[in-house]
Amino acid sequence: MNTRTWKLGILLALAACIPVITATAADEPPVPPPAGETITVTGFADTAAPDTLNCMPSADPAFDIECPTLREAVMYANSSAEPSLDTIMLSKGTYTLTTTGADEIFAGCEDGANAAPVVTNEPDASVGDLDITDSLIIQGAGPDVTVVEWAAWDADPDPTLTERVFHVYSTTDNVFAEFHGMRVRNGLLLRQFLCIGPPSEFPPDPPEEPLPTQWLGMRAGAGIAIGAAANAVLYDPNRTGVENSAGRGGSKRPDDEESGFTYIGTVNEMVLDANLSDGDGGGLYNAGPLTGYRLGIIGNMSGTNGGGIYNEGVTTIDTAVIADNMAEGGGGVFLTGRPDAVGPDADLPVTILNTTLSGNMAIGGGAISGRVVTVNITNSTVSGNIAEDVGGGVYTNGVVRILFSTIADNRSIGAEAFGGGGVNVFYSELASVTLMNTLLSNNTAGSGVDEPIRDANCGCSGNLPDCVNDVGDGRLIQTLGYNLSDDMECNLDAVGDQPEGIDAMIGPLADNGGLTETHALLKGSPAIDNGIAVEGVTTDQRGKKRDRKPDIGAFEKQKNGGGGGGGGGGGCSLQIADTGKPDPFLLLLGLVALASLGVRRRRARLLTG
Repeated sequence: MNTRTWKLGILLALAACIPVITATAADEPPVPPPAGETITVTGFADTAAPDTLNCMPSADPAFDIECPTLREAVMYANSSAEPSLDTIMLSKGTYTLTTTGADEIFAGCEDGANAAPVVTNEPDASVGDLDITDSLIIQGAGPDVTVVEWAAWDADPDPTLTERVFHVYSTTDNVFAEFHGMRVRNGLLLRQFLCIGPPSEFPPDPPEEPLPTQWLGMRAGAGIAIGAAANAVLYDPNRTGVENSAGRGGSKRPDDEESGFTYIGTVNEMVLDANLSDGDGGGLYNAGPLTGYRLGIIGNMSGTNGGGIYNEGVTTIDTAVIADNMAEGGGGVFLTGRPDAVGPDADLPVTILNTTLSGNMAIGGGAISGRVVTVNITNSTVSGNIAEDVGGGVYTNGVVRILFSTIADNRSIGAEAFGGGGVNVFYSELASVTLMNTLLSNNTAGSGVDEPIRDANCGCSGNLPDCVNDVGDGRLIQTLGYNLSDDMECNLDAVGDQPEGIDAMIGPLADNGGLTETHALLKGSPAIDNGIAVEGVTTDQRGKKRDRKPDIGAFEKQKNGGGGGGGGGGGCSLQIADTGKPDPFLLLLGLVALASLGVRRRRARLLTG
């Protein structure tokens, strides 16, 4: 592992400094239920015979109830006669799950049939994943000391027994679920063969016989799943270069007919690592309004979309490290609206703030893949991500607005002639990318073997000859001014844009202070003092104060060595006293990143079939 020192450990001291951000998909969101009981868990082991009768009134006045296992605590919270927002308190230690058992039933599969098998989801916290069916807060003592995990899996596990860690889903009511201060790891969801599918629509050229298609049972969200997160999909091995699953990679919408309820999620001060799913969402699958802040999403894998996060909901991600995840689409995050819907229900906007996405890999959208969705990226760094096809950094057929961000050192290995390695747009009627106060540097396309490596800060796929000039349907990638690109591929011609091809003069991705890694501006960089102030953006990605004439990109070079944190008022400082001792959470994240490399190597078969 390199010497990255992601300062997410500092986040534990900053809970009071970052305001809670709310997001909702409806004009009148559901109202949380009243506060319920406070439950403490006294043991760390799982049990094959859980019973809520084992939960008793607590002798400690700080708690109402104590349960011997986490599974029984979740079951007890689910059993409330009326909806309530209970709280489960976890102490330092590792809570290991061992009791397997499936909630999803795949039935009615007939060889050769065109009709999909029927999927029934019957949440049951007594077996398998910890199903949360009533509103609940789970509070750990910190992600460096509280771990919830599955026990180590066999080398060749039974797909019907593999499981995620947490699952938020109900057939009776809306659910508010909050996860705080934990590390969630080792969830595993393998696809289940159900039966032979109909003849392939993509037969190979004679004389080869086409391979049979298969109906597969797919589940999503190996770490945490919010929503139904299960479907039967048709896998056709004769298809190449595109998604092999029909439609949605095994995901289901939040408005499934058998549910119809809303799931409102909060994920705060969390690390999700070493989770793996054949379906969508290696680390986190979300199908409802979500707020996530102070996160480490590291070393997760998906066989379809969203190695780190698969998201289908109105969402805000603030202050996160999303690194070393892998998937077919969206190695870091896969963000989607509802392609089959019309009007406002089709778009589920996503906001990404103060976040670094690095070292992620995918076929399309190494860091970010957006489908029919509006994505707003501010004060963020997208660096060192790789796409086998196009969009090493950002790939979209929807709307992306990028402000005060740095997109650097991303690569598309097999990009089309006009494809982009940094930002890539696939043409649609909705597609557009706007850039303002954004720095693009050293993004490339090409393998260097089959085709030469070329500059590709911006580009289009679908063999579009142009997407940065006013031709045809107009610009798909537009400048709003005050940007910098060190190649000629973005056509930066608005007021305040720096001359294209100029050396950006930035340092490598590194610990430059703050909470996440950034690219520092070197002395003499043309990005310095050449941005324009934007209302509401008073700090850079690290929390350092922006000047009245700010710098271009996610990093603001401080004058005279000053510029400590704060975030523009409120009296909350991001400065942390140097004790001379290594932060235990920083050491944890280093070990997580190192371990994730081994996990990816051992389980790379999920991306190769």
